[in-house]
Amino acid sequence: MLSINGNNGTTTDALPVVNADFTLFTLPEIVRQNLTAFPPLASPFGDYNVSPSSVVLFNQKIGNVSTEYPLILFQQNLDGRSCVIAGEGLWRWRMWDYEQHKNQDAFNALISSIVQFLAVKPEERQFRVRLEKEMQSGGNRIFSGNESVIFHAELLNESNQLINDPDVSLNIKDESGKEFPFLFSKAGNAYSVNAGFFPEGNYNWQARTKYNNKDLTAAGSFSVTPMQLELVNTRADHRLLYQLSEKTGGKLFYPSQLKEFAADIEKKSEIKPVLYSTTRTEPLINLRWLIIPILLLFSLEWGIRKFNGGY
Repeated sequence: MLSINGNNGTTTDALPVVNADFTLFTLPEIVRQNLTAFPPLASPFGDYNVSPSSVVLFNQKIGNVSTEYPLILFQQNLDGRSCVIAGEGLWRWRMWDYEQHKNQDAFNALISSIVQFLAVKPEERQFRVRLEKEMQSGGNRIFSGNESVIFHAELLNESNQLINDPDVSLNIKDESGKEFPFLFSKAGNAYSVNAGFFPEGNYNWQARTKYNNKDLTAAGSFSVTPMQLELVNTRADHRLLYQLSEKTGGKLFYPSQLKEFAADIEKKSEIKPVLYSTTRTEPLINLRWLIIPILLLFSLEWGIRKFNGGY
């Protein structure tokens, strides 16, 4: 992580200077405001060799010269996280903070940030994107034609703190391959974008960002069903119903006016029972099922006449 060559036990006074490329966690503003006034630490004199996997928080400022020598640095690997403070006298920062402000808020904020980074287990999903409807309705990703498709995104640094420094892009693709590109807006410490309305169909989406030289992506899908107009407004519009009844010569009755409704119907002179009748003629030859009974009757009559001596 850090090795110092050529040190013979001598030290040099080193002031802290923030490394602009540090992104493991967000340094509290109260620390940035007071950092330049912190007293120096006694750092070993020599050549500093920092491993490529290390990330420097503070560099050393010796006299008026800002150097590349690390003062506080971190490393994260499969074995865990570690921190090295290349200097002695950290207690001076706490005493100075109390002497100047009658509290240790700046010092405590710095130490808390360091301890939080070392103690927190890295989040498996550093970049998270979800549909607002999916969050509110327990995973539902089906929209109707009149619903806006809204996305929310979160990006975590190595201390699991929400940040929104890098831009986040969103690309939505329909079943035919047509693409709809968007750029997330930064809201608070997170991101959001209202993609608007989409036609009926199935869609796939992918969000991208780049943080700490790593390409982070999140993907998913959603569907849009036909809009059912009758479900847009399920409450009766009594004013509209009254206007329709007035234009058509009708009347508007409420459930509590069923008796008046029945009485009004009885008063209507044009409301009378109407009977309808129809007559249809058909040739006997079409009624084939009658031929056999008729033949039987003719045969019976002939037999009776024959039996009684008639012809």
